[in-house]
Amino acid sequence: MNQLARELNALLEGTIIGRVLSEYGLRSYFPKGIVAQASEAGVKATRFNATVGMAYAGGKPILTDTAAKQIPGFSAKESVAYSPTAGIVDLRTQWESEIRRKNPSLSDTPMLKPVLTSGLTNGIFQLGELFVDPDDRIIMPDLFWGNYRLMLETRRAARIVTFPFFDESNAFNTEGFRAACEKNRSAGKLMVLLNFPNNPAGYAPTQKETDSLVNVLYDLAEAGMDMIVVTDDAYFGLYYQTDVYRESLFARCANLHERVLACKIDGATKEEYLWGLRLGFITIAAQGLTAAHYDAFEKKLTGSIRASVSNGNTLGQNILLRMLIDPEWQEEKRRIYDDMHARFDTVQSILAKYTGPLQALPCNAGYFMSFDCGDLDAEQIRIALLERGIGTISIQNRYLRVAFASVDNHDLPTLYGEIFDVVEAISQEQTH
Repeated sequence: MNQLARELNALLEGTIIGRVLSEYGLRSYFPKGIVAQASEAGVKATRFNATVGMAYAGGKPILTDTAAKQIPGFSAKESVAYSPTAGIVDLRTQWESEIRRKNPSLSDTPMLKPVLTSGLTNGIFQLGELFVDPDDRIIMPDLFWGNYRLMLETRRAARIVTFPFFDESNAFNTEGFRAACEKNRSAGKLMVLLNFPNNPAGYAPTQKETDSLVNVLYDLAEAGMDMIVVTDDAYFGLYYQTDVYRESLFARCANLHERVLACKIDGATKEEYLWGLRLGFITIAAQGLTAAHYDAFEKKLTGSIRASVSNGNTLGQNILLRMLIDPEWQEEKRRIYDDMHARFDTVQSILAKYTGPLQALPCNAGYFMSFDCGDLDAEQIRIALLERGIGTISIQNRYLRVAFASVDNHDLPTLYGEIFDVVEAISQEQTH
């Protein structure tokens, strides 16, 4: 094991981070190689800087005229130069301010300054690398984003353990969550992965459900379980009903217990409507961690990022940074939210009048809603809709996911009319 990794492990020994690192996480470190040496040169090389693999002219990275025409208003440094592995410092600082603004219960709770990842997917990927070993258990609801399997089961050989998302009263299944965690206590450590608002259900817990969920986590920690609680906040902020808990679960877990490591995965993908720029962030917090512990973990995390994607998109970061500090952005963002809310209301109005065989799952947030197709085959429904020029997603052959966020409000009645028409036709075929 590299000496730098050993030194980081010694700093983290006895902490929740040190106890839950994977074998790879223990080996990870940020090398004192080209990137670190170039960073030092950036400060001290006042005459010539012959370190970084970029072409310079007149002391600036070369920005071709052809490229400059496509990105007016951005300098070479803001657009084509490399950025730090952990992300542009000003953007990381601004994103931390945004997290605290959106989650006021965090107050001044210490936490890792957000580290940039190449989208939320890469954020979950990095946590899988650093914390998940083969056969580790990962607890999540049975309605989850399919890419989790690729990242955590296929790549890390972990075991995803699910519980029914909803209980018999169509509330978040807190007792099912507790039972799944209790059953896997022998694993010594658990990763819990929760995505609110949920994809594919389009559901976020209420205040009461959140309180109950947090109580379960606290009870497990008190019983001696080390827990990595990952909150996938891809659709954060898109809440449409008044009883929905409007902060991230991360805020409730950041100082919950010394055995609970809260990990927030978020970013500009959906939250700031910049999907293709691939800008995500990792933020962690736990009771008792110090600035030295966060610094040590950041070195392990940036080492892992360096080993995979090297660093993030510089132009994208600067676009996001300018947006976040633009006084007009919040008003524009509110208008987009109002439009999404109007689409949600339209869907709810349509569903309230529907009496067919599909059962709409509870939905109060996000981009999606889903149907439980019951005795019908969701894949058959999907294919039939596709033949009519309509795209939906089938899940487990049981659920049909509809992204109302991707269809204009005035077209939603037509969309759902087609869905119900196809379902009726298939139902009639099965009865003959």
